[in-house]
Amino acid sequence: MDQQTKFCFKCGAKIPLSAIYCPKCGTKQPSTDAEMKDNTLDVPLSEISAKATSDQIAIDALIPPTNMSGVNRDIRPERISEYKQAMGFPGKVDNVLYIQNNYMKKMLLIGALATLNNKMMFVSFEEQGILFVGYDLVGHFNGVNTFVPNNEIQEIHLTSGVMQNKLKIVTVKERLNFLAPKLLVGAPYQKQNLNSLMEKFK
Repeated sequence: MDQQTKFCFKCGAKIPLSAIYCPKCGTKQPSTDAEMKDNTLDVPLSEISAKATSDQIAIDALIPPTNMSGVNRDIRPERISEYKQAMGFPGKVDNVLYIQNNYMKKMLLIGALATLNNKMMFVSFEEQGILFVGYDLVGHFNGVNTFVPNNEIQEIHLTSGVMQNKLKIVTVKERLNFLAPKLLVGAPYQKQNLNSLMEKFK
């Protein structure tokens, strides 16, 4: 028997009917009985499905294949663009920064944000929220990603440091601290994006 499913009311992902939290975006779901009643009486199923498909975010999408090799292969803008599109986001890279965990600040990671145990990642500031995509130690995508929707974000601050800039993100669950190098070989977007995002997130 096929497992019954529903759509996350926040990100539109297809999830088990019994799920209390969306495994994609971490959002708590409404009561199943109420949700089924509302969907049946008020909104045609075809409209719900169409809306979910158009808004769907798949942070567990397969990493796009490539013939490129070498250290820091996946910090290149074309690789980031391909992977973002595979996950359902626009392929632009003018909203992206390469960041590292700031180990000078102890980070308590719970829930979906536990995936941020990555030492290195890129962060992408999207219209719907913030996307974090993990790297392994040689700069290749490791498939460990997470997404924080706007309704869970309380503060974003990007400040200048001596060697690296500091990024602080406060969510409803935790305070996250990262370092963003001012220059990064193979990532021409880093310096330009730091300047523009610093104006936005003072």
